[in-house]
Amino acid sequence: MEGNPAYQVVDGKIRCVKHVEVLPEKITSVQANAQLNPESQSWILNDLAGKYYEAYIHHPFFNLVPGMAQPNGGCNGDQTCSAKALAANVPFADPGTFDLKMYVYTAGTSFSWKGVTIPITQPRVLVAQNAAQIYVTLVTLLPAGAP
Repeated sequence: MEGNPAYQVVDGKIRCVKHVEVLPEKITSVQANAQLNPESQSWILNDLAGKYYEAYIHHPFFNLVPGMAQPNGGCNGDQTCSAKALAANVPFADPGTFDLKMYVYTAGTSFSWKGVTIPITQPRVLVAQNAAQIYVTLVTLLPAGAP
């Protein structure tokens, strides 16, 4: 324990000194996608198709990151790691609810002391979920003078 700043000798005994180590957990990759949920697909194929001839599912799945955007990021001075990506103008062609999922893959963390690297956490996958509601405006032609 000699020379370790986390310990000190008090009254001839080695004592632990309370301290905090901030270890960055680097992001290795980010993936995000949008998928039309099964209830919305069923509504398009069964309900909407019954009212509007040839209604069908156009594009039920999008790879947002990578695909429509590339993430960029890194770790800043206070060891906070982040990644950003903007997927603008996603060409949603189907009405309904799209399930959004984002996966963040990390490298895990390790601690280095006197040339020895000690793994602290294994690489991880973080998952976030949300939803986006896409609406449609349905237009019907009526004969002139119809109520």
